[in-house]
Amino acid sequence: MAAERVSRPARATPEGVDALLDALRGLEPGTPALEAGLGHLFAVGAPAYSLLVDRLASEDEEDLALALHALKRAPAPAVVPLLLAFLQAAEAPDLGKGLALAVLEHHGLDTTDPALFSATLDLEAIWEAQGRRQAEFSEAPGEGGPDRGDP
Repeated sequence: MAAERVSRPARATPEGVDALLDALRGLEPGTPALEAGLGHLFAVGAPAYSLLVDRLASEDEEDLALALHALKRAPAPAVVPLLLAFLQAAEAPDLGKGLALAVLEHHGLDTTDPALFSATLDLEAIWEAQGRRQAEFSEAPGEGGPDRGDP
């Protein structure tokens, strides 16, 4: 790979970071060009991490592979809050959410903890998609709901 292909972005603008990310696509993990590019990317800091998480929404395999590799290498305090926000986004694709969970697990979070999932579920959206609505239970006697034993 040519050195200019993974050079540091001239400015830490979203466009510059996107250009660097595009240059890193398809490079094999462990190659000097990828390692140098990730070093430049991590030097940018927060704007780069945000754009990496955004790439988890991509359908492109190279984008997903790069995002997964880079986010696992990024500092946990910088990326964990971004990944949790990504999980809560209703429009985030399932594959991207699965990769976000893999990164969170890599950084030491217990991804089997129900508290993590409860924050990511939008039950109203699920019910709407299924053509259902939230069950309304009344506490008033005589108005019972399912399995409550009220008349």
